Amino acid sequence: IVIPSFSEYEDACRMHAHQLEFIQWHNLTQTTSLPDLLWLGNPNNPTGTVITHMESLLQHHPDTLFIVDEAFIEFTRTIGSLTPLLEAYPNLVILRSLTKSFAIPGLRLGYTMACPKIIHQLARIKMPWSVNTLALAAGDFIFENYGSIDLSPLLHDKDILQQQLRDLQIHTYESHTHYFLCRAKHGAVHELQQFLLNEHRIAIRNAENFRGLGPGHFRVATQKPHQNQLLINALKEWRLSCA
Repeated sequence: IVIPSFSEYEDACRMHAHQLEFIQWHNLTQTTSLPDLLWLGNPNNPTGTVITHMESLLQHHPDTLFIVDEAFIEFTRTIGSLTPLLEAYPNLVILRSLTKSFAIPGLRLGYTMACPKIIHQLARIKMPWSVNTLALAAGDFIFENYGSIDLSPLLHDKDILQQQLRDLQIHTYESHTHYFLCRAKHGAVHELQQFLLNEHRIAIRNAENFRGLGPGHFRVATQKPHQNQLLINALKEWRLSCA
C-alpha cells in the first residue's frame, strides 16, 4: 500500500490475511521491485498528490496488479483517468466513486473497471444487493446527465486559502486537488478539531492517524470563499487562545 493513504485499503487487506508492505509515496518511483498487488490512490487521499507516470509503472511491473483508486479524479487537472489504458494492461484495476464529484456520499455508489477475467473473478465473490435502489436511481440520473466540472474557481480559491493559512504560520503541502494537507505548529490537532466543530461548526480531518503522517497533520478541503474565510477567522481565534 502506498502511504499515507486511505485507511480502508489496509483494513480490507487485513480482513483477508494479506501480508502487507508499505511504500512511502515519494519512494514509489525509486522502487525496483513491487509486490503482487499494489493499492494506490491517484489523486491520493489525504495528500492530493498525483502520479503522472502510471503507464510506465504498468509496463515495467507486469506481474504486479495495480489497484488505482480514482475517487477524486474529477478534482485535478494534472492527470486524466487511466481508463484508456485498461485494454492494453490486464494488470490494472480502476476504482471510481460517484460520491465525491456529485455530493452523494451517503448513497455509497461507485464501480470497478478491469479486464474481463478480473471482473469475472470479482463478480463471483461480490455480495448480493451491494447497491441499494436509491443509489441505482441516482446513478442512472448522473450518467444520463453527466457534465464536466469547472475546476478553475475551486483551484483558484484553494491557492488563496493556502496562502491565508501560511500567513497564520500553518504549513500547507503541495496538492493537485482542492484538498490538501496542513501541519499546525501550535496546539494539538485533536483539540483544534474539537474547537472548530464545537465553536464554529467547521469540520477538518485530523490526519495524525494516517500511516506515514504524524503530530500536527490535518486535511482541509476548499469550500466557497465565504466558507473558507470562516475557517480563517476561526483559526485566528484559535491561534490567539494558544498564545
